[in-house]
Amino acid sequence: MSDEQNIEEQPTDNSPQSREENSKSLTDSQSQTIHPKLENMEVHKHPQHVTHKKKWGEYLLEFFMLFLAVFLGFVAENIRETIVEKEKGKQYIESFYHDLNTDTATFAKIIENDNVKLDALKNLFQCYDTIKKNWKSTSCLLPIAKNSRTNLSVSFSDGTLNQLKNAGGFRLLPREDKDSIILYDNQVRDYQDYHYTYFQESQNLVRSTFSMLLDFEANRYLSKAIAGSDSSIVELPLLLSYDKPLLNKYFNELLRYKNAIAGQKRILLQLQTKAAGLIAYFKNKYYLENE
Repeated sequence: MSDEQNIEEQPTDNSPQSREENSKSLTDSQSQTIHPKLENMEVHKHPQHVTHKKKWGEYLLEFFMLFLAVFLGFVAENIRETIVEKEKGKQYIESFYHDLNTDTATFAKIIENDNVKLDALKNLFQCYDTIKKNWKSTSCLLPIAKNSRTNLSVSFSDGTLNQLKNAGGFRLLPREDKDSIILYDNQVRDYQDYHYTYFQESQNLVRSTFSMLLDFEANRYLSKAIAGSDSSIVELPLLLSYDKPLLNKYFNELLRYKNAIAGQKRILLQLQTKAAGLIAYFKNKYYLENE
């Protein structure tokens, strides 16, 4: 039997079930031919996959990155605040520097006035002896009365100091600057205590006792005589009468007043020296300009 006859004799099954089995067999054969190693390939999950479990190292890295970001932000904010506070502290120093220059001018003016007073009061004993001999010879009292009736007001430039104390500005200053300013402030307050107690009390007593000695009629020409605008009235009597105990009291108070002026001058000279030293210190440290 020939090959053609064998082929013709093979049964042919065209049923639907047979066709479906043939198609499935062909598909499986093709799949094995195209992807022969598909079964051996491992399927990897993406790290962002919902079922992916992070390793402890990844959690540690994320924590470190978050901590580093927060820490760097904190450091940057601290640096910014430090720069702002340093600039604010320098502004306080500049303001205090200007106050010091104003104070030194005030010191110089008061010291000069104290020198004039002391010069007028240097002849107290001679004047007392003159009036004891002749109570109507009171020309020596004119310069004494002129320099014991009034006094220059003391006014410090304390605006910056008050801000430093009340607004907590001292914390913005270097310690050496703060200590220098506080020491100066203490000296100023010591002077103010002295001036408003001992000095002012001495002057008040002098003026009060002089008003008891002064003849009321003398007030008509006393101001002109003190001012020196009328030399013809210099020899006119100033005293109401010769009251030795009251006159003695008056000159004792004048002597005390003279000592009070000398004490004020001494304290002001110390303050002037301290202020001048601070001016030079701050000028050199912060490159400040001259007033």
